[in-house]
Amino acid sequence: FATSPPQYWHRVELSDDAQFNINFWVAPDFSGEKVYSTKK
Repeated sequence: FATSPPQYWHRVELSDDAQFNINFWVAPDFSGEKVYSTKK
């Protein structure tokens, strides 16, 4: 298992059998507000 900063994500070499997981964590003081906007 490894965690790397976003500036290294583009260096992932993808092949037909490549597999990887992406995990996200939220700071404990997260207020619950939306972090994205949606259009109707």
